[in-house]
Amino acid sequence: AIGDSLYEFKTTSGFYQDMLDGSFLVDGPCYHYLKIENGKLVAQNTDRLFGCTQFVKLNESYFKGCYVVSGKASTDKNIAVGHLTPELLRYMKNEIYASYGYRFKNLKWDTIFMARFNKYYNGDGKTNVSVNDSLTAIDKFNIAWIDQKLKQQQAGALAVNNR
Repeated sequence: AIGDSLYEFKTTSGFYQDMLDGSFLVDGPCYHYLKIENGKLVAQNTDRLFGCTQFVKLNESYFKGCYVVSGKASTDKNIAVGHLTPELLRYMKNEIYASYGYRFKNLKWDTIFMARFNKYYNGDGKTNVSVNDSLTAIDKFNIAWIDQKLKQQQAGALAVNNR
């Protein structure tokens, strides 16, 4: 139970989702949400791969998990990591924006999200240069949380490289 009427359950799922750097998210935690409505549990639908970003404010428990990522080359082996990598965090953040039809300056992000959010990417040439007025309080919190995690990871990598 997340609150009075929202329930979360976590499974593992095969994603095979392309990342911007050419790697793929092979497997990882998948969050599902049920809400009590009129005395019944009703599934909460999302187009987001990281559905948790739509329904809850992120915390450390969402940062940790078994994520399986493949390398950039087809001959690279799958690597299991116990936390969200910077590339996965960037995907999560951009997925929030893409779910509102945001058009990215980097066309590869548009390509990555086009299939998942095709209702927004209809080829009409229109772009949403800002979706900030559409973001929910949960979205804004999660974007700030992801930015903080990215800064922490970058600072950690710099500290290791400077040793």
